[in-house]
Amino acid sequence: MTSITEMEVTPDLKYAKAHVSVYDADETALKTAVDALNHAAGFIAHEVGARMTIRRVPSIKFVGDDSIAYSVHISEVIRSLHKDDKPEKEPEE
Repeated sequence: MTSITEMEVTPDLKYAKAHVSVYDADETALKTAVDALNHAAGFIAHEVGARMTIRRVPSIKFVGDDSIAYSVHISEVIRSLHKDDKPEKEPEE
């Protein structure tokens, strides 16, 4: 699963930086996805320009972002801390 987590655009709209997050067990998946997106950046910018009515389409650079994988890791750590907890018995009436 690949997501654009953040976009930063310069005030003059010449350049944009897209932060890409890939949720995959393989660590090279992020680098591969970023490389592929940077390779297709011209095509993506052309498609954005065709769909939006703006004077200038920014030059897009894609960079890796590990925020989704990091949040999943933190969730797993928290879940593992509570795995050994025994549920409390309800008092009998």
